[in-house]
Amino acid sequence: MQAPASVKTSPRRRAGTVAPLPVTLRRAHGWMGALFAPGLIFFAASGLLQVFDLHKPQPAQGYQPPAAVRAIASLHKNQTLSTREKETSKAPRKGGGADDAKAKIKPQPERTSLGAILLKAYAAAISVVLALTTVIGLYLAFRTPRDRAWNLALLALGLLAPIGFMLLG
Repeated sequence: MQAPASVKTSPRRRAGTVAPLPVTLRRAHGWMGALFAPGLIFFAASGLLQVFDLHKPQPAQGYQPPAAVRAIASLHKNQTLSTREKETSKAPRKGGGADDAKAKIKPQPERTSLGAILLKAYAAAISVVLALTTVIGLYLAFRTPRDRAWNLALLALGLLAPIGFMLLG
């Protein structure tokens, strides 16, 4: 069956001609996706850990995060593997007063509001969906035989470059 005369069909491109803009954008999108996919997946996963405060010690619950989780959180937040806590406390003041009285009061456990719970759930969903759609994007990028080697090289660069940056200090 032939297309009606009013519908224009696009002839195949000749070798050496410039690709139409949508094709060029699609290929560039695939290349950028392959390059940045490892980082997107890493930051989505490490962000998910942080949404639920799994990187922080919680003495009241007897939770001490594993060293790997602390290192991942440090990489996410500070771009370093150092897990040492920054010193934010000020030198103690002399003379006591209201500050000493506040320090002696045992803090009450915080009640989490419905809004905070929903926001955490939303942030967790964003992390999961970002990682999932990135994996789907990689799958689609590698289905194109024409760009498979280029995408593999960019994926390897996206994995190895951040490791190299960390080794540089």
